[in-house]
Amino acid sequence: RLSRAGEGEGEGAIRSLAALLSPRQQFRRWWQARLPLTDTWVLGQRNIYILPTRAGFTFALTLIVMLLAAINYQLNLGYALTFALAGAGIVSMHLTHGNLRGLTLHLRPVASVFAGDAALLEVVLTNPGRTRFGLALRFESGSSPAPAAEAGPSRGFAWCDVSAGGQQTTHLSLAPATRGWHGVPTLVVETVFPFGLFRAWTVWRPAGRVLAWPRPEDGAPPLPAGAAVPGAESNRKRAADGGEFDGV
Repeated sequence: RLSRAGEGEGEGAIRSLAALLSPRQQFRRWWQARLPLTDTWVLGQRNIYILPTRAGFTFALTLIVMLLAAINYQLNLGYALTFALAGAGIVSMHLTHGNLRGLTLHLRPVASVFAGDAALLEVVLTNPGRTRFGLALRFESGSSPAPAAEAGPSRGFAWCDVSAGGQQTTHLSLAPATRGWHGVPTLVVETVFPFGLFRAWTVWRPAGRVLAWPRPEDGAPPLPAGAAVPGAESNRKRAADGGEFDGV
């Protein structure tokens, strides 16, 4: 049993070392170090990223096949359908990017918890413009110092919509395993609205921290009974008279 436990610890150490030496992880740490620590994050042109999804690449491949078929058979309606769908795809790219642009994210102070309990993170999304649909919040993979991090019911996502000119509060939960101060992990806010052809996202490093108190022992023994201490009566009398607490 001891040899198996040692082998398991060795494999875990090797995996941790491989993750530290991975070029992808190194690039992620370097990139995140360039992001400021702030509890208020305003989404604009410089911090929103967008790329096609798998459905977007499949859609583009379908358009290419349709265009080649229209060229081969000289189909005017084929040209019209292909370019109409391509125009809809380009418009959806702007809609996806605009679904995040202009939002303001704010993390409220996090209440302290006992080690192992879930701490509730409240993220307030403020929308100064039109209604925003299909916004997803999650912890970035590999950024959480705590082993237990949960969010919404779908693969760790917390989904929400924000009405025009309104606010919406979204909750995530984080369970620190050890006592002490823990930084809030890096958050990702993303959307694929309206057609799922493009994914727009932003990376946010909150400055807030979570305080985890030592967890009380289950079934702890009772406190020792009080015993008479020599001079206790005189000390209480002196304290009542306004003197110093001698013998404490």
